[in-house]
Amino acid sequence: MKIVFAAINSSFSHSSLSYGFVRAFNEEFLEDWSWELVENSLGEDHGRFLSRILNASPDVLVSTAYLFNIEYGLKVFGTFKTLMPKVPIYLGGPEFLGDNESFLRRNPHINAVIRGDETSFHKVLTQNNLNNISGLCYIDEDRNYIDGKMTACYDGSLDDIPSPFLKGYFNKERAFCQIETSRGCPGCCSFCTSAMSGGVKYFSIERARSDIQVIAETGCKEIRVIDRTFNDNKKRSLQLLEIFRDEFPQIRFHLEINPAIIDSSFIDMIRTFPAKRLHLEAGIQTFIPEVLHAVKRPASSRKSSVGLKRLIAQKNTEVHADLIAGLPAQSLQNVFDDLKTMILHAPSEIQLERLKILPGTKLRQDQEIFYNPEPPYEVLKTPSISNDELLEAECLSKITDSYYNFPPTQIIFRLAAINIDSFLEKFVRFLKNSYDPFIKPSPSSRLEILEKFFTSEKNGLFQEFTKFLWLLNGFPPEKYEIKTFRKAEWAGQSTVAFSENKELKAERFFSTDFSFDVLKMFSGEEIPPEKSVTLLFCTSKSKKIIEILKR
Repeated sequence: MKIVFAAINSSFSHSSLSYGFVRAFNEEFLEDWSWELVENSLGEDHGRFLSRILNASPDVLVSTAYLFNIEYGLKVFGTFKTLMPKVPIYLGGPEFLGDNESFLRRNPHINAVIRGDETSFHKVLTQNNLNNISGLCYIDEDRNYIDGKMTACYDGSLDDIPSPFLKGYFNKERAFCQIETSRGCPGCCSFCTSAMSGGVKYFSIERARSDIQVIAETGCKEIRVIDRTFNDNKKRSLQLLEIFRDEFPQIRFHLEINPAIIDSSFIDMIRTFPAKRLHLEAGIQTFIPEVLHAVKRPASSRKSSVGLKRLIAQKNTEVHADLIAGLPAQSLQNVFDDLKTMILHAPSEIQLERLKILPGTKLRQDQEIFYNPEPPYEVLKTPSISNDELLEAECLSKITDSYYNFPPTQIIFRLAAINIDSFLEKFVRFLKNSYDPFIKPSPSSRLEILEKFFTSEKNGLFQEFTKFLWLLNGFPPEKYEIKTFRKAEWAGQSTVAFSENKELKAERFFSTDFSFDVLKMFSGEEIPPEKSVTLLFCTSKSKKIIEILKR
């Protein structure tokens, strides 16, 4: 008898962690069964994926459903059932943490779903009476909905769950691996499925170390720790960071951090890491105290802000920060204010996402919140924000991704948000009137759009700064009627103000005037006084900047 696990990943670089845990825990109870993983990504053709599943000849088909893959999976599994009607299909995952009756009645080709972790699956295949299996939900022969009520959850030490890494049940060919060193969350946020966990359980430090060692031996260069809050236990997080730094110097670690609870010892530890060894993600969600209270989020806005600033100040570490639009009690102006506050903090990247009303969360029970019943369950309106306003917030999200998260335009977008009154509101309005903000422009087009905006606002200083960024990023100087020449004529008459790509040879040169010190503006938040400068740009044959000379 054969179990085929159909893993549907969000992209080719991802791999399934759930397969390894499901197999590692259950195989000792299913000695007469063999296992096969059939893995794909959302970009793969449905028919090709179906063909690979059929070729595996399953006696049972299993998969984990997430909001990003549930629709894709159901399409494939529906066709599979038509061709193989006697093969049962069982699904698990976060899609089934709530009431599953309507899902099962709408999708009769799915035999059952499991609410909870990996611990109940073997019972589905070995017990005659399915009514007593925690978390198992199905429609019986009399068309009655049977709900296993209790969420399947392992009640022993997490270390007793066999390691999928030690058993080799993970993809060794991907760019990164995911690992969990804990399960659950100490928070009780009404929008998050982790609030249902009832607290945090931990794998031991030794278990985490041994799992990472196995991954490291494959040559993997990046590990993403998927713990909900890596630093919720201060002593433990410092122990793990020390292990990451000292024992696995070749690996980059991605961690989710709560900035509100970091202290000096955590910052001191972060400082000891070489550059680019840590990638930290900070889930701020909102800085508005009233909104935090409305979603029962325990974080203090002030403490989150202070902690985030301390993390970002560590220049050896990349910090990405998350915001949510559409939270209860949150207005559209709150969303703009949150984004401006975040821009002032200056993380490496900002992600602004529309709230998703996930299965099993407390917000699903809120009758005043309207949301799309289909994945990804985005909020449509609340008493404090309309659907039109949420569309504007989504537009703001796309703009943030296109302009703040794009290195060549981040500095000008940030300085404009800080120094120009209502810049974010004005720029959203400008794009909506003149362009489609939901289409990401080309790199050069982003600078041209910004220049047109500043022209419409009659802001000469930012117009000039856009010109500087255009030239700095290797776009054609001919746009500004600047002529290039082959030999620098400034030797001995200038100072080097900027340099990079030193391994390249300077072969093209051009100079132009600015009415203020654009390099000073480029280096920070300061808007310099008007004092003209002339810059010589030295570029390689491939148009990369090597030096900028100033006089």
